Amino acid sequence: MLPQFVEDSRPLRQDAMDKALGHGYHPALATWIAKEAQLDSCGGLEGFLQKNPDLYHDPMLLSGMELAVNRVIEAIQNQEPILIFGDFDVDGLSASSVLYWGLRKADPRVVPEVYLPNRFTEGHGLKPHLVREFSQRGIKVIITADCGMGSAEEILLAQSLGISVIVTDHHLPEQEMQGALAVVNPRLNGYPCDALAGVGVAYKFIHALLRRMHGENSQITQSTLINCLDYVAIGTVADVVPLTGENRYMVEAGLKHMMQSRLPFLRDYWNRKILRSDLGEQYGPEHVGFYMAPRLNAASRLDSAWPAFHFLTSVKLASVVEFGDTLENYNQLRVKRLKELRSSMAMKIHRFENIPLIVVESNSRELGLMGLLASSFSELYSRSVIALASNPSGELVGSARGIMGFNLKAMLDSVSHVLMNHGGHARAAGLRLKPEYLGEFLQALLRLEPVHFEQDLTPKTFCAWLDGAHLPEDFVDQQRGLGPFGEENARPVFALRNYRLIRHRRVGKELKDLSMEIECYSGARMSVIGFGLGNFLQEFLLLPPLVGQLEYNYFGSKRVQLQCRGIAKN
Repeated sequence: MLPQFVEDSRPLRQDAMDKALGHGYHPALATWIAKEAQLDSCGGLEGFLQKNPDLYHDPMLLSGMELAVNRVIEAIQNQEPILIFGDFDVDGLSASSVLYWGLRKADPRVVPEVYLPNRFTEGHGLKPHLVREFSQRGIKVIITADCGMGSAEEILLAQSLGISVIVTDHHLPEQEMQGALAVVNPRLNGYPCDALAGVGVAYKFIHALLRRMHGENSQITQSTLINCLDYVAIGTVADVVPLTGENRYMVEAGLKHMMQSRLPFLRDYWNRKILRSDLGEQYGPEHVGFYMAPRLNAASRLDSAWPAFHFLTSVKLASVVEFGDTLENYNQLRVKRLKELRSSMAMKIHRFENIPLIVVESNSRELGLMGLLASSFSELYSRSVIALASNPSGELVGSARGIMGFNLKAMLDSVSHVLMNHGGHARAAGLRLKPEYLGEFLQALLRLEPVHFEQDLTPKTFCAWLDGAHLPEDFVDQQRGLGPFGEENARPVFALRNYRLIRHRRVGKELKDLSMEIECYSGARMSVIGFGLGNFLQEFLLLPPLVGQLEYNYFGSKRVQLQCRGIAKN
C-alpha cells in the first residue's frame, strides 16, 4: 500500500515560530522548528541554531573517570602493557580507534594492543579464556570499547589475575560490576547526556587523559581531539543514538572536520569515492548511514572486523587502499549473500496474530546477516522480526529488529524462561536458545497478551505544506543548518501540491524506484525520486499531493530533489 501521511496537528510554539521567521527561515522550516526542534534540551532557539558549545560537558562528570585516568597514567609511567578490547560493530570500531590513537598521542612509548572478538566464534564481550590469555601475555590494564557491561564475571577473573579493567561503555549493566577498577558510563551517576554512543564515551576518556597529561590547550590535546571527532561522528551516527544535545554538537563538529580530515581513510580514500567536492557536496549523516557503516560492518558480518579497524587506523596509503578495497568487496558479497538468503527455499516464516511479530527460521549459519535479514523483513511486512540462525555449537542465535510501539526487550523478558540468554533495546535485540526449545519458544510467543505489545497506530505526519512558487534557492542550506539529522532530530518532512508531471519512469534494480520531474504552478521545476515506489506509478499519475524530504542530488550536477516517501491523505 502506498504510504499516506497527514499534516502534523500538534500546536506550534509561537515564540519559536516568530524568532525563526525573524532569523530569515522559510515559513515551512520555521514551522518545523516550532513543532519538532529539540529546543528545551539545547537552551532555547539560539542554542539549537548555534549548536551551543556549552552542550559539550566536562569529561570528569562521567562515572569512574578519575580512577580510570589515574590508573592509565600509572600504567604509562611504569610502561605496563595496555590492551584495548573492542566490539566489532561500527561504534565499537570507532571507539577502539579513538582509544588507540588517544593512547598513542598521550605518550609516544605507548603502543596499546587491540583485540576485536570474532562474531562467529567468540561473540560480544570478554571471555574467560581470553582473560587468562591476556594475563599470560603480561597485560596489566584492559580498557573496553563499547562493551564490558555484560562481562562482570570475566572482569572479576581479570581482577583476580592482577589485571585492572576499565570499562568504557554506554549499555546498562546486566549485574553489579564489582571487579572493574572503573566503569566510565554515561548511564550511571546522572551524566548530563546519558545517550552518548560508545565512541563518545571513549572520546571523553581520551579528553580527560590528555588534559591531565598535557594540559587542555596543548597542541597534542587539541589536535588529537579535533582529529578524533571524525570517529565520533561515524560511530555515533552508525549506532543510531539520539542526535540531540551533546551528541548533536559532536556529530556536527565531526562531520564538518571530515571535509579536511588528516586521517588517511578519509583524506586519501573515502573523500574521493563518496563526495562530489567539485559541486560543493559536504558530509552528512546519510553518508555514514548509507555508505560508510555498511562497509565497515560488512567485514565482521562475513569474516572478521580487523580489515575495518586497519582501514580506520592505517597511516600508509597503500594499506588504506588495500583495506578499503577489501571492505568494498565484502560489502558487495554481503549484498549478494543477503539476497540469496532472502530467497532461500529452506526458510520458514512463523506469523503471529496476537502480536505484530514474525519469526524467520533461516536454517542458515549466516550469523552476521541475521540483523540485516530481520531489518529487511521488518520493512517489508511492517512487523517486528526475529531472524534465527545456527551457530557452530548448534544453538539458535537470533537478531531482532522492531517497529515503533513494540518493545522487543520487554517481549524477550516475557519469554526468557525458554531462552539461554537475551539482551538489547526496544527496537533491536538479540537472543540465544537451544534448538529443542524452539517449539516452546514459539508457543510462548503465541500466549503473550497483545495489550502489552500494541503496534504504534500514530499516523505518519508531515510538518508543513511547501509553496513551490516561493521556494528560495537556499532552502536546503537553511535546512541543513538545523541538522545533523538522525534519531530524535528527524529530517523535516513536507508536502507539495499544485504541480504537473513533466516526465516519469521506473528506475533502479528490478525497476523498484520511481523517478519523476514535476513543474510547480510558478514554472519552477523539481526532480523527484521515490525509492521503492516504482509499483505505484499509476497512483502518481493522478497527481496526488507528494510527501517527502528535500535534499541536494549530486548525480551529474547539483540540484534540489524531493525524496518522495508517499502522498498526503485527503
